[in-house]
Amino acid sequence: MRAWGRLVVAVIGLFALVVGPAGADPTPAPTPDPTPATTSAAAAPAAASAVAIDVSRPLRLEPLHRSEHAGFRMEGAAELALSVGDSATLRTHVDRFYALHDRLDEIRREVSRHAAAVLSTLPENGRYCPEEVAVPYFRASQAGQSYETLGGQLEHSYRILRALDELGESAGLTPDYRWKIERAHELYQAVLVDYAEMRVMMGSALQSELRFRRCSVPALLRQGAAQAPGEIAVTAPLAAARVTFFVDNRSCPARFQLYLDGAPVGAVEGRDKAAFQADAGRHELCLLAPGNEVRCGEPGTVRVAYVYESWSMTTHCR
Repeated sequence: MRAWGRLVVAVIGLFALVVGPAGADPTPAPTPDPTPATTSAAAAPAAASAVAIDVSRPLRLEPLHRSEHAGFRMEGAAELALSVGDSATLRTHVDRFYALHDRLDEIRREVSRHAAAVLSTLPENGRYCPEEVAVPYFRASQAGQSYETLGGQLEHSYRILRALDELGESAGLTPDYRWKIERAHELYQAVLVDYAEMRVMMGSALQSELRFRRCSVPALLRQGAAQAPGEIAVTAPLAAARVTFFVDNRSCPARFQLYLDGAPVGAVEGRDKAAFQADAGRHELCLLAPGNEVRCGEPGTVRVAYVYESWSMTTHCR
């Protein structure tokens, strides 16, 4: 019995050590801080707010405002954009290409007439600049700028035309439009050649003649704009100026006969360079060796070029 009583007393003592005395606060007493209790004025509001927190209530996260986190937004009705055209689009650009090509051909003829008027007005022997040069040179310059602007539009239509043709949209067109598409490739290359020759004619050939006569190009443009404001086309056809061009045959030993617009104009000997004369403008030139059975007009025999002063054509022999 004594042993059981001692066991009970030991258990009760152990329980009292773990739980503690009844009514005692289980939280340990705070340890005093040896640092002096000096609090700054800036830390006082923070301490007050920390004391004001009610830990008995659970924390609650407030949702963000809708304008700060609104997700994806779609304005208006959705539309389907087609980046590739169809047969109708191709037909439209074919018609636009040919309309621009016809207009470019008219402007090219205007540039040729105005340039011929400039050359015919310049004195043959004297080195002075007559006032009559201003108006035709202004008209030629204005027409050249129009040609460059419309040429950019034609190039845009041709690129779309070629892209749609490569995609097979031409299969849905009529045979006449398919023929127009095939011909458009050749016409586009011819326009590039005309543009390059026109730049040479207006840049080096015509301006060299003006500089030789001591003409100031900016002064001519200002004077021409004052004398013919807003006027580009001429009212009457002008006679083309007579120019000298060359055929350089120094790389070939054979003798060639030159045909200009289907008519023979002379021959150029082998290893030689010959000069010829013609009206300034667009011409068909053909070179044939004597005794050759091929005739001018057959494929590969005719070259179409804009002939101006000091223009040259060179032969190449293998």
